[in-house]
Order: sequence, then C-alpha cells, then structure tokens
Amino acid sequence: MLLEKILTCYSRFDTQIGYVQGMNFIGGAILYHSEEYMAFWILVMILDMLGMKDVYLPGPIHLVSLMNFLVDLPGLSKHLEIIEILLLQHHPDIYKTLVILF
Repeated sequence: MLLEKILTCYSRFDTQIGYVQGMNFIGGAILYHSEEYMAFWILVMILDMLGMKDVYLPGPIHLVSLMNFLVDLPGLSKHLEIIEILLLQHHPDIYKTLVILF
C-alpha cells in the first residue's frame, strides 16, 4: 500500500512521465530502506536530479549501435551510448565480444 501511494504521488508530481513500468522496482527498493516520505523524495532526486528521468521520456526512435535495435526512449539511448563508449575505452575486449554477439 505504501508503494502504491509513493508511485501515485510521483505520477501526480511529475505529469510529464507519470508512472512507467519498472518504477515500482526503484520505489520498492527505496521504500525498503527508508520511511514513506523519504522514499518519495529520494525517488524524485534519483529521477530528476541524477538524470534518470530522461530514460522514461518518450521521443523519436534511435538506433542503438552496439545492440542493433531501435529504441523510442531517447534517454535510454543516451545512457546506452555512454555505456558503449566506456566499454570501448576501458574494456575493448568485452566491447568486441558484444559487437560480435549482437
């Protein structure tokens, strides 16, 4: 019941994204370690201040090169591109293996 309240409050707090699938895992993990009001504000901080909100924003379709699939979430595409660059720079062997597999 507490998780439902937190997620409902967030969906009303941020009407741009509202509630999206998977948000319950983040909210539930936070709620497990904190009180209800703190869990709400920590969720707000993670999504808004730490740049994770853009993962859930809809937008134009992008091709994610390493994974070779189309994504209609530009924020997710951005984060996947960052991971791809970091892999290429710091673990080129793993990057090459992933390129071969995908």
